[in-house]
Amino acid sequence: MKEQPLPSSTRSVSPWPIRQRQIRRQIVYLWWTLVLIVSLMLASGMLAVTLQASRDDTRRTDLALVVIPVVPSQAMIDHTLDLYRRGLVPQMLLVGEGSDGLRARLVEQGLSEERIVLLSTSHHVPADLQLAGQSARTQGSQTVLVVAEPADMLTALKIMRDQDLRAYSSPVRESTLDLGTLFRATMRYWSYVLALS
Repeated sequence: MKEQPLPSSTRSVSPWPIRQRQIRRQIVYLWWTLVLIVSLMLASGMLAVTLQASRDDTRRTDLALVVIPVVPSQAMIDHTLDLYRRGLVPQMLLVGEGSDGLRARLVEQGLSEERIVLLSTSHHVPADLQLAGQSARTQGSQTVLVVAEPADMLTALKIMRDQDLRAYSSPVRESTLDLGTLFRATMRYWSYVLALS
């Protein structure tokens, strides 16, 4: 008896299209998982930067670490001088691209040069802050008052504490946080944290 061909519905179907759909689904799932993780990191980082920027823990410490932008503002100069004149810090450790300019302005305002330590800068702020932390510990300091723009405070405190120093914040109050500044500060913070892992 002659065999009849199998109906088309019972013929074997190639598993490749099914596998393609599964792969596509997995790629979409991984993409959205990555988007969610990055979004959560950005949101939590921006919240942490904002909260730390509004916190002022000014107190007497072994020295002040001043994190200086390219052009130090008058508010930063006044704030740094005020801390010294109030007797809260006996010495200033200057870090950042505007260190030379701030040092000159502080000396003009009557601060003794012996009270100012100027570190050479590499234009890589986390590396400069790590060097500053090592320098502070070499001098026997245990407590540091970090003077910085509000956006830079979270990263600076994290780096100082990673250097086994008790670090406190003393932000420059006249500065404001716009969305672009907040985003850049968050990226700097996560870049430093992720580089450690």
